[in-house]
Amino acid sequence: METRMPKFYLKEKVLLEDELIYGILKSSDLKGTFVNEPRKYTIVTQKKVGQETKYIKYNYPEIYNYLSKHQEIFNARKSGMYKNKPPFSIFEVGDYSFKPYKIAISGMYKTFHLTLVLPQNEKPLMLDDTC
Repeated sequence: METRMPKFYLKEKVLLEDELIYGILKSSDLKGTFVNEPRKYTIVTQKKVGQETKYIKYNYPEIYNYLSKHQEIFNARKSGMYKNKPPFSIFEVGDYSFKPYKIAISGMYKTFHLTLVLPQNEKPLMLDDTC
């Protein structure tokens, strides 16, 4: 039987406008006392849940083209959180997401360890839903 990697692991190299690109941390990144360098990056399309995303097409055409190219991945999300929401919506985003300093705990391990999350290049690091 052939094993196929899910389409969202394309590992493409693309050039995108920097303003919507943020470092993102996963639970496994929260092992040290502090962290200020992410292993991964994400496109943050909204400052709060439900915010309109039409601005991306006009202000960030490279990001818009990239997201549009992969529209079927967004359409395949099964969570009800995305129903009747603007295209390219994200969840778990709000004012707290953009605070420069955070204290984070991994939600994936039996013991917890507090990690200070520092900004990178004057931008806050984002946390995924396991942090």
